[in-house]
Amino acid sequence: MCKSYQSSAELKIGQQFHCHKGKSYHSNPQKLLKVAYVSGTNVFQTKSLFPESDGVLNTIIKSCDLTRQRVDDIVSSMGKEGIGLQFLVRSDNTIFRGEKGGGTLMNTNDIREHLLSRAPWVNREITVDTVKSGDPMREIGSVAVGWMSTMDNLQIAHESGCDLFITHEPTFWHHSQDERPVRTEVPGVSKQEFLEETGLVILRVHDIWDPWPEIGIRDSWARGLGLEQRIAEDDRKFVAVYEIPETTLVAFAKHVAMKVQPLGQDTIWVLGVPNWRISHPAVGTGCGTPGIEMINEGADVVVVCDDGFSYWQRGERFFEMGIGVVMVSHGTSEMWGIEHLARYLSETFPELQVTYLDQHPRYWSVSG
Repeated sequence: MCKSYQSSAELKIGQQFHCHKGKSYHSNPQKLLKVAYVSGTNVFQTKSLFPESDGVLNTIIKSCDLTRQRVDDIVSSMGKEGIGLQFLVRSDNTIFRGEKGGGTLMNTNDIREHLLSRAPWVNREITVDTVKSGDPMREIGSVAVGWMSTMDNLQIAHESGCDLFITHEPTFWHHSQDERPVRTEVPGVSKQEFLEETGLVILRVHDIWDPWPEIGIRDSWARGLGLEQRIAEDDRKFVAVYEIPETTLVAFAKHVAMKVQPLGQDTIWVLGVPNWRISHPAVGTGCGTPGIEMINEGADVVVVCDDGFSYWQRGERFFEMGIGVVMVSHGTSEMWGIEHLARYLSETFPELQVTYLDQHPRYWSVSG
């Protein structure tokens, strides 16, 4: 499946930088910075400014509530290359760089910084949410978002003209910052060659998006299953218990199966006695599946994924406790959240073309 998101109120380069001529702060007009202050998708203030003028910096700070140090850092980082560049200042106080006279207004680092700045739960020193391939300073105009950067997804993204692919899971099958262990092995070598040849940038967004409120992985999964009344959750907001009208384990399992079928999963696994009565299902975040801590909070059935659940360690134990288990594939439990990420990026950055891709291989079942 391929879904494209594009804001109906597009911000076009020409519209963004129709700046007032006004007073020049420097004798050389070639060195003017053009700044537009944007709220949502509406440009309501534009200025022609020069970065070396203290008055200009004060104007930016007053208009956008940026800290003085933030503006100083941005201007200092420009150096000689900053001459003639344009900046788009958004109402969320982030500044994106764009080339004078056209092009896009941001790069991968800008998007990463935007997301990290809104995810205080992420430890920047150890997070796996880093750039895995490509130039993070390359300007981007088209982005593909998918649960996993499979070759199918990457090829579609490249053929569609995307500059950046945002993935939730590893590109090279290793949960680390650099994902090095398998890059030099089959099929990592061919994937690495493809990325180097195309220049496609890969950014992982995992730690950021898992507990993101309302539209992140866990909350999207729960809402997609029709679970609305949350009664308990862990401190990290990875797992939670919900209340539903009492039903049987088999009826609840059929409900889950019906919900996930459009996602490409045709069969789910269930552990427990079909007529067990349940009313408090617990769900998790991908491999962070609910366990004893949520059972202690009242869960009587846990919805888990294949990558994060052990039969001998937890499944049989839960059975002896009278707790039902419903199992789906890892990707199935996170696809709604990743589609929400694509929609969020499109709404937040209307100048970007954002496409959601879900071409990762699914398990299929055979009965004897």
